[in-house]
Amino acid sequence: MNTPMTLVGLTVCLAISGQAVAQAAGNPAMPALLNQSPALAAPHSLRVASPAYGRGGAIPLANSSYGASLSPPLRISGAPGRTRTFAIVMEDADAQHDGAPILHWMAYDAPASLPGGLPAGESITAPVGLRQGRNIAGQYAYRGPHPSPSSGAHHYHLEVFALDAPIPEAQDRNTLAEAMAGHVLAQGELVGVFAAPKPATP
Repeated sequence: MNTPMTLVGLTVCLAISGQAVAQAAGNPAMPALLNQSPALAAPHSLRVASPAYGRGGAIPLANSSYGASLSPPLRISGAPGRTRTFAIVMEDADAQHDGAPILHWMAYDAPASLPGGLPAGESITAPVGLRQGRNIAGQYAYRGPHPSPSSGAHHYHLEVFALDAPIPEAQDRNTLAEAMAGHVLAQGELVGVFAAPKPATP
């Protein structure tokens, strides 16, 4: 059954703004997350934790685009001895754009401990050193969750990859995956949940 053009246009517009509705009627199943790619397969031995929220917990408003859109602090443990660096992506498992889950953050050449609220920029030297690729909005930065009020709670996967070599350059999700292929020693993830805040009652 063909999807009406009006629905297609609406879905694309919502996705670009980070508000795509999960699996709208007539749409295919959601595409795979980056950590489900066979080319990046590795033991799930990394432990990814944040003082901002626990596994399956609610992402704070400050870490969303309804709030200050601050990246959450992260701590990675359990990495193999040959690990040189880490790559991190945050994807919305319940929304998509251009055939992929919506990408909220992409950081690479990162250390095992990241403070919260990292600044925007393709390359960061302080308070830690790392590089960032473009998110769904084209920014070299973390972009907090911003699901539409009508789409309910979304699941946001912070996926971490331990690598045996630094990434020379990665502008987007595809080039990062290509650069990581053959270099992933281990992976792990932290899944958080976020729904649009309810309007304040008068």
